[in-house]
Amino acid sequence: MSVLKDLCRIEYGKALTGSNRIPGVAKVFGSAGEVGSHNEFLYSQPLIVVGRKGNITGVFKVDGPSWVIDTAYALLPSPQLNRDFLYYFLKYHSSQFSSRDQSTAVPSLAREVLYTLVLNPPSLDIQIKIVKCIEDYLSKINGGVEKIYATINNLNLYKQSILNAAIRGNLVSQDKNGESAGTLLKKIKAEKEALIKAGKLKNEKSIPPIKPEDVPFELPKGWEWVRLGSLIQSIKSGKSFKCEERPPRGGEIGVAKVSAVTWGEYNEAQSKTCMNKDMVNPNYFIQKGDFLFSRANTIELIGATVIVNETNLKVMLSDKILRFNFIEESIKYWVLICLRSKYGRAEIQNLSTGNQESMRNIGQESIKKIAIPMPSKRTQEKIIQKFEVLMSENDEISKRLIGLSKLSNNLKQSILKNAFEGKLI
Repeated sequence: MSVLKDLCRIEYGKALTGSNRIPGVAKVFGSAGEVGSHNEFLYSQPLIVVGRKGNITGVFKVDGPSWVIDTAYALLPSPQLNRDFLYYFLKYHSSQFSSRDQSTAVPSLAREVLYTLVLNPPSLDIQIKIVKCIEDYLSKINGGVEKIYATINNLNLYKQSILNAAIRGNLVSQDKNGESAGTLLKKIKAEKEALIKAGKLKNEKSIPPIKPEDVPFELPKGWEWVRLGSLIQSIKSGKSFKCEERPPRGGEIGVAKVSAVTWGEYNEAQSKTCMNKDMVNPNYFIQKGDFLFSRANTIELIGATVIVNETNLKVMLSDKILRFNFIEESIKYWVLICLRSKYGRAEIQNLSTGNQESMRNIGQESIKKIAIPMPSKRTQEKIIQKFEVLMSENDEISKRLIGLSKLSNNLKQSILKNAFEGKLI
């Protein structure tokens, strides 16, 4: 029986900070892989790099001149060990490296763990055949995964096409004999005026009308354009203060992060923990049915919207997450569709401010200016019903495809297992 120490030399990398690197012919590798280049090199031959600190499951093939820094090991195989055969052997065992971590802070992999791995390699020509067989299988798997993600991307495009059809009145047949959107908007206006008269709502400055030149596209008969501000009773936000960077436990109170509303569904686990009881305000608690809107994020994610399906934790709004209260509660599902559409996303991005795409903001007054295409209440219900059926089917297919892509990792590991148990060829 032989171990890796008998077949391979394992050397510690040598420190080389980013400020000391002079771009050149040598690739610089650390525990996360290639991190730059340098004009000097430590190695000229092909080798393997394995993470020593941090990413200790990282295994990388290196060709040509290289410099391995001190967060990684350089593995130089002996003449009887094929470099690529060693690479796949280490990839197979890398999932176990985390369980051998003995550090208390930054993950660390001891060289002895690598040295004591048992390896009884066959002849070089058999090693080469095994490598080729592994790569043939992995190539087919990767090709399949690429097709899966291409299909998922097409499903996302299909989702946008459904949203686009919905807000333009092309998803369902129009209710020609029913009431128009004007009837619904008159009702909303009357309710808003009643709230103002009763002192339950401030008489805000007038919302600018939508002029013909402001109309982005033609609507079906019976539809009308309306500013979002005309539909909203209030917009509320929480506060920003120092919290512990973890979700709340037990009876603790959380504060939602922008990531809580980023990915299409409210995720209360994406929250921080409020450690100051004086900052707890029950009026900020997120409740089932709340319509939430992210007012600050990257250009791609600003204006992410969700309707809360359920809550299990007590989580408060932050200053970056807004809660819309609508005068007519039932229209929030329609507004959600509009703001998630390509048109809605463009409106939000165009009205946002900020010099960098990595952080944009949109103020409440700008939000209120967003033009919403409004059908009658009955037409909204028909569209939403059809939309939910189509989205349910779309999401189910996407979940199955994502599940298949995850299974590909298990299949790859199975191929490597068979390879090093002598069962592949």
